[in-house]
Amino acid sequence: MKLVAGSNSLRAFVLISFALIIIASAVLGIVIESNVKTTSTLSQTPPSPTAQYADVTMVVQGDLALGPDNQTHDAFVPCNFTVYTGQTVNLTIVNYDNMPHSFNCPALNVDFQATPSTTLGVPSVSHFQFAEPTAGIYRWWCTDPCDNDRNGWAMTTGRDGQPGQIGFMGGFVTVLQG
Repeated sequence: MKLVAGSNSLRAFVLISFALIIIASAVLGIVIESNVKTTSTLSQTPPSPTAQYADVTMVVQGDLALGPDNQTHDAFVPCNFTVYTGQTVNLTIVNYDNMPHSFNCPALNVDFQATPSTTLGVPSVSHFQFAEPTAGIYRWWCTDPCDNDRNGWAMTTGRDGQPGQIGFMGGFVTVLQG
């Protein structure tokens, strides 16, 4: 009889533990998704128009954000930023993903490759500089095919070679008159 009672206690413990893990995972997923949506859709505060440099840091995380296809996708956070004409943009990409990613914007004459992380949890850090003398809104995107196993949602391209939908692997650089 003790064996049966012990089995029931063990079964109850396993079920309760499993339920707590599911609840904790769901709460963590909601927090991460909320933070990504909030951060990735907002532009950084632009630097002063009189500043010579604009320091911009973007973080890439593999399988971070849930897309409309109910699959997780790599994501740049933030994906949009603002600078002023004539400023030298110091772009830093912190890549936690084990795949390379790029920042490509032909209109800005930028084609920058960020190296992959080689150790889980330790990002690679890549730096690049560019400047733009003309005010405007410039679309950028990652050209590295990192989303093929998820039906390419984040990497979809239109006829012009730019993403037909931004996904999480593209965005906009707003250049204001300085």
